[in-house]
Amino acid sequence: MRCIIFLAILLSVPRIAYASDTAEAAYESARRAYRALRDDPARMKFRHHWLKVGRMLEAVAQKHPASPRAVDALFSAGRLYHDLYRFSGNKEDLERACELLRRVVREHPEDRLADDAQWLLVLRHVEFERDPVSAREELVFLLKQFPRGDMAGKARRLLEDLGGTEEEAPASPAQGGKPGVEKPAEAPPLAEESPEPAPEPAAAPAPPVLEEIRHWSDAGYTRVVLYVRDRRVFRSGTLPADAKARLPARVYVDLPETVLAPDVPLSIPIRDGVVRRIRVAVREGPVVRVVIDLDRAREHRVFPMDDPSRVVLDVGDSSAAAGVPGLDGGDGGTMVAGAAAADGGSPDGGTPEDGSAGPGPGDGGRDGAASKIALDAGPGEGDGDRAADAGAGGGGDRFRVPAKVPGSGVSLSVLAGLKVKKVVLDPGHGGSDPGAVGVGGILEKDLTLDLARRLSKKLAKLGLEVKLTRDRDRFVALEERTAIANTARADLFISLHFNAHKSKKLSGIETFYLDLTDDRYSLKLAARENATSEKSISDLQFILADLALKSHVEDSAVLARQVQSSLVGSLRKRYKKVRDLGVKYALFYVLLGARMPAILVEASFISHPDEGARCADKSYRQRLADAIAKGVEQFMNAREIEDDPGVPDEPDEPEASGASPPAAPAPKAPEKAPAAASPNPAGGKDADGKQPAAKKTGAGTL
Repeated sequence: MRCIIFLAILLSVPRIAYASDTAEAAYESARRAYRALRDDPARMKFRHHWLKVGRMLEAVAQKHPASPRAVDALFSAGRLYHDLYRFSGNKEDLERACELLRRVVREHPEDRLADDAQWLLVLRHVEFERDPVSAREELVFLLKQFPRGDMAGKARRLLEDLGGTEEEAPASPAQGGKPGVEKPAEAPPLAEESPEPAPEPAAAPAPPVLEEIRHWSDAGYTRVVLYVRDRRVFRSGTLPADAKARLPARVYVDLPETVLAPDVPLSIPIRDGVVRRIRVAVREGPVVRVVIDLDRAREHRVFPMDDPSRVVLDVGDSSAAAGVPGLDGGDGGTMVAGAAAADGGSPDGGTPEDGSAGPGPGDGGRDGAASKIALDAGPGEGDGDRAADAGAGGGGDRFRVPAKVPGSGVSLSVLAGLKVKKVVLDPGHGGSDPGAVGVGGILEKDLTLDLARRLSKKLAKLGLEVKLTRDRDRFVALEERTAIANTARADLFISLHFNAHKSKKLSGIETFYLDLTDDRYSLKLAARENATSEKSISDLQFILADLALKSHVEDSAVLARQVQSSLVGSLRKRYKKVRDLGVKYALFYVLLGARMPAILVEASFISHPDEGARCADKSYRQRLADAIAKGVEQFMNAREIEDDPGVPDEPDEPEASGASPPAAPAPKAPEKAPAAASPNPAGGKDADGKQPAAKKTGAGTL
C-alpha cells in the first residue's frame, strides 16, 4: 500500500510542474502580445486587436486559477480594458475593466497588485466620469484597505486635492455598489468564552525581488534599470578587463538577500557600442549579481530611485563635464542605497551599510510616478514674496557646485561647442498617472500633452528637431523619459508640468533645474514630482552630489531664467496678477542623468480658480507655448554670442591702469588623468566564476 501511495506522489509531481510551466508559458505569451499591441499605434486603433489579447489574459486566469500568474493575468486584463476605453469610449469596455479589477481587490486582497487594481478603479471616477464624490469613496477604501501599499502616497495626495479626508467612511457594496473586500458576517457570541489563543509569531518580511531589467541605448550611451521590489541595500563596483580569462571591463551591482524572479532573463545581449551584454546570476548569500559587460572601460554612474524601488546605471562616453578639474567622478566604486558612495570594498565580502528601504514593486502595474497634488509647506497666501525671493537661490549654498571651467568664465557646454539643434519635450504624467486635478476636473496629464504639441510646432518653426517623450495618453516612467532624451542625443530637455496646491489661493509660474537644495519648498515639490518622500530626496542628495556636477547646471540655470522671464513677461501683457515664483533648483528624478541642459516648467496652478480656468482655455495654452519657445530662442541667441570666437571674453578683473586688457586666449580643456585600475577586492578573484556560488539552473556564475 505504501508503495502505491509513494508511486502516486511521484507521478503527480510532473503534472504539477507541467501545470505551472503551462501557466507561465500562457501568461508570457499573452504579456508579449499585450506589449506588442501597446508598441504598435496602428493596431491600437482597432478594437478587435485589444479583445484578442484580453481573451488570452482572461484564459490564463480561467484555466490556471491556482497559479500565481492568475492574479497577474486578471490585473493585466483589467488594465487592458481600462486602456481600451480611452480609445473606444465603449462603456462595455470600462465595465469589463472594473469587473476584472474588482475581482483582484475582492478575491486577492493580500496580493501586491490589489492596491494597483483599486487605484485604477479610482481613476474611473477621476478621469472618465469626473465624479469627485465617488473618487473620494474609492480613495478612502484604498487607504483603509491598503495603508502600506505603494499606491497609498498617491491616494493621499489625490484625496487631499479632491477635498476629502481619510476619516470618511467608504461606501459599502450595499450602499453604493463600491468594490472591495466584504467583511464576513459576525458570528453569534458563544455561551462560554474560549481561552485566548497564543499570539502568532510575526511573519518574516518577504525578501526583495529583482523583477525586471530594462535598458535604453544608442551608440554612445546606455541606461540600465533594475526594478527591485522592496529594495533594501545594494553594492556596486567595477572590474578591469581580464585578457587571460577573455573578460571585458565590467560594472556590477550586487543585491544582497534578494530573490531573482523566474522570468528575468539571465543574459541580455545589447551590443550598442557601449555595453556588450547584461548577465545575471545568483551567488551565495544569497546575492543576485548583475554584471554589465562593457566594450571598454567607461564612465558610469549608479544611483537608486524609489517608488517603485529601482537601481539605475548610466554608462557612456564622458559628458562635457568630464576631464574638468574637480568635476571628474572617477570610475565608480561601491555605492550603497541610502548612503554615500564609498571607494573599494569587496563585491562579495564585507557588510553593506544599511540604506533606505523604499517600497514599490517593479511590476508593470506599479507605475511609480505619482501626481503632485498639494504642497504641505509650500508658499501659501501671503507667502508669494518668499517664494519669489527664493528665485534662483532655491536652496542653501552648502550644496552649490561649480559649473564653469575654473578661471575661464566659460560654461561647460560652450567649452564643448554645444549647438542647439534638437529638443526633447517631456509632457508630464500620462496614462494611469493623471497628475494634478484642477478646477472643473481638468487633468494635468491632458494639459501637458496639449502644451507639448503646441510647443513642438513653435520650436519646429525655429528650425529645431523636436521629439516628445510621449505623443499620446500613456504612462512613461521617469527614468525612461531621461533615457529618451539621452539616446536621442538632444541638446535641450524641457519637462512640462502644471502645479497644484491645497490652498486654492496660490498661483504663479516657476521653473526648476537640477541641483542640490535644502530649501523646504523645493524639496517638497521634488518629492511630489518624484512620487517619493521628502526624506528620501534629502538623503539621496548626498549620494548624487557628484552626479549633479555633471548635469550642465550653469546652462540649465540660464535656460530656466530665459524661459521663466519670457513666460512671466508675455503673460503679464495679457493677464492681471501673474505671479513670478522665480527660478529654483531641486533633485527631480526626471532630470537626473540628463546629458544636456534640462529644466522643469510648472506653467500655472490649475488648482487656482482663475489660473485653472485659463489653463482650460486653449488660447492660454498657446500663449504658454509661444512664451516658452521665445525663451528657448533667447537662450540659443545668447549662446551664439557667447560661443562666437570674435567676441573676446570679459577679463576676470580689470587692470588697475584702466588700459584695455588683451583678449583672453581660448580656454584649453585640461587632459583627463588616467583612471587608476580598480583594485580587485576579492584577493585576486574577480566576479566571473572564481568564487563559489549557489547555481541557478542555466545561470552559471558571473
